Amino acid sequence: MTVEERLWQLVQRLTKKTAEGSVSWEPTSNKATFQTSFPKYSVRLAEIPREEAVDYDIRIYDEGGRLLERANDVEIASALA
Repeated sequence: MTVEERLWQLVQRLTKKTAEGSVSWEPTSNKATFQTSFPKYSVRLAEIPREEAVDYDIRIYDEGGRLLERANDVEIASALA
């Protein structure tokens, strides 16, 4: 399974849990980035404006703040096509 496939599965789970109210998101110092934390990792979602569209970036950090995985919506869509 690719990074993009794993992150897509995570996005689907987070979407469901957020809609159910069991995951809450906090703003970060960047007004276009939100974060949710779990015991061993954190997830950050960022909106990145581009000239022609808006991209969305997902990043997973371990408890020490080290970046574990990242992808954006374009990369995920391409990997799943």
